[in-house]
Amino acid sequence: MWNQEKTLSFIEDFHSLPCLWDVQCVDYKNRQKKVDAHDMLAKKYKISASDSEKKVQALKNQFRREHKKLLDSERSGASPKQVNWFGYEWLLFLLQGYVSRGS
Repeated sequence: MWNQEKTLSFIEDFHSLPCLWDVQCVDYKNRQKKVDAHDMLAKKYKISASDSEKKVQALKNQFRREHKKLLDSERSGASPKQVNWFGYEWLLFLLQGYVSRGS
């Protein structure tokens, strides 16, 4: 079961593995490095490598949703919305790993 403390610990370890999140990292497209990173996370958290991949993807998706809500509220001119999800600030490092695709 993923409680808040365990999730934040997972996020810290995830942050230490830029091959999983930083598109500008040399190893970002290296599949073997990603497999090794997920294996390391899986071993530490006693989960399968596929569960590690799913957890990383779920965290990225939740962060994107929360960030989009924040940006939408700023664009609408409404008072800035406060993000309630506990992991948002911990995952702000993901913004430096994104490359804008334009509109």
